[in-house]
Amino acid sequence: MSGRGIARFFEPALRFSALVFAVALLATEVQARVTITVVYPREGQTITATDSTFIFGQVSPPTASLTINGTPVPLYPNGTYLAYLPVHVGPFAFRCRAVAGAEVDTLTRHITVRAPLESCRQDSLVYDPRYVFPNVDAELLPGELIKVSIKATPGCSASFAIEGVTDFLPMAEQPPARSFYWGEAVFGNAKLEDAPLLRGIYTGVYRLQPGDTAHAAAVRIRLVKPDTHDTLQVVAPGTVTVWSDSVPRVGKLRWELTVARTGPGLGYDLFFPEGVRVELRGRVGGYYRVWLSDTEETWVPVSAVKLLPAGTLPPESVIQVCRVEELPHYGRVHVFTHARLPFRVRQISDPPSLVVTFYGATAETDWIRHEFPSQVVREVRWFQRRRHVYDLTIELKQAHHWGYDARYEGDDFVLDIKKAPRPAGWPHSPLRGLTVLLDPGHFPDLGAVGPDGYQEKDANLSLALVVKRALESKGATVFLTRDDGRPASLRARPILARVLRPDILLSLHHNALPDGVNPFENHGTSTYYYHPQSYELAVAIQKYLLDALKFKNFGLYYDNLALCRPTQMPAVLTEPGFMMYPPELLQIESPEYRKKVARAVVRALEEFVRENAD
Repeated sequence: MSGRGIARFFEPALRFSALVFAVALLATEVQARVTITVVYPREGQTITATDSTFIFGQVSPPTASLTINGTPVPLYPNGTYLAYLPVHVGPFAFRCRAVAGAEVDTLTRHITVRAPLESCRQDSLVYDPRYVFPNVDAELLPGELIKVSIKATPGCSASFAIEGVTDFLPMAEQPPARSFYWGEAVFGNAKLEDAPLLRGIYTGVYRLQPGDTAHAAAVRIRLVKPDTHDTLQVVAPGTVTVWSDSVPRVGKLRWELTVARTGPGLGYDLFFPEGVRVELRGRVGGYYRVWLSDTEETWVPVSAVKLLPAGTLPPESVIQVCRVEELPHYGRVHVFTHARLPFRVRQISDPPSLVVTFYGATAETDWIRHEFPSQVVREVRWFQRRRHVYDLTIELKQAHHWGYDARYEGDDFVLDIKKAPRPAGWPHSPLRGLTVLLDPGHFPDLGAVGPDGYQEKDANLSLALVVKRALESKGATVFLTRDDGRPASLRARPILARVLRPDILLSLHHNALPDGVNPFENHGTSTYYYHPQSYELAVAIQKYLLDALKFKNFGLYYDNLALCRPTQMPAVLTEPGFMMYPPELLQIESPEYRKKVARAVVRALEEFVRENAD
């Protein structure tokens, strides 16, 4: 046989050998590519946790085995993982090790676990610099309380003095109390009894007297350890100034919308438009105290206030006339206030009504002109609740609130009350002819991120596009707050809602947990509302999502979220599933999941409109 013939004879075997070698080489390369990705927590991140927290990411190939700090961690079919592991306070490392055959990959993720509040040591006299109050500068009126507190070694005697105002006054050590972590209380199982008892909290109080004067006075705290007589003196970070009330200080709000709070940095209370005048009666840190009446106050950011010249009158007005007008889509209540007064609007569900309280107003209301007949307003009544506090009650003909827009036009107050939609009759969907604004949450921020790196902003938009098509198939007109990859700021989205004035606003999100909450126990579907007009819509959405997805019921929430706050329409935010929980993430990434959510949203909105529209 010739050499060429011999080569032809062995050619199939050579090809087979080459194929075997290539497969073996490929297998080696595949094994060599064993990789671990940690999506959360980030390298160097500081987290809040009590004794355990979560870590998640992805391993390639998904057939590998994974351990973190020696604990086996199962992988899901796409290689993602989620673990909830013990941690300790201070610098901490998650040491990850993945094995696939003979190949190994390791990765160490360094974090810092923030120390929770805990009792100070007892073998020496010490204090916790994180827990000394007052911690901001305050300007207070005579008659107000100055509250002083410190966390230090238990069992001491404590006292405090305000420089130039008081000698040292006694402080009392409080009974042991448990520390509080909001994340566990809201999203976890609220096992607060597991938190350690805090000891060594000392409190003192002084009421400023009419003759007291102080300017940036220091607050000094003295601690004495009885057994050793060791003494420790601490100067609180915040100072005290006595605010003179002889000449009222008046300011004008300069932001388009100023959020007034129940206390400095505390919960949302009121929403004031630009130009409202307020009387100021003190400051704590970055907040002014706003006097509303003898029994009511609120707090606004210092940066939101333009101080007016001394001698400016506090906000006040006499209200003589109001009238009701009928507009195509609204009933309008026009109150001739002649000044931009602070106000509060309260929704009452039974009977459906709105109560507007004006602060600084006095009634001389001889005339209330009603539009006759009116589709929206049944009756308007006024009541001088107390000096300078004027209530206007607007009783509605509608069985359900569909939104209102409270604002000033010039110096007159205008309240537009949305008319209930008239749904199309059978055989059409009740959504036919309605306008829905869908908000795909997040972007430019990413939102939550799944263990495989899938970003919430993308999940929200993909879901919104499917929900949009489903609603349009029922005859609704649907707008999006963002699309085509273009970002929209959180501030811009409620403004768009006020401009478009849709019948319904629905914000679509996907969830994640705060540090230290067990994700294997806490996950599933949740829905959020803020105003009473949105409660029934939130209930319907939560009900139909649970029925469609079969996820765990993560609850119905009253929450002060930016996309739940608009008053002009029922507004709800929903989180159908968790980005960080792999069993739910696998579904979130699937087209079938989006179809299920879209069908549930359509059914919920149809039920809500059918039961609450006129």
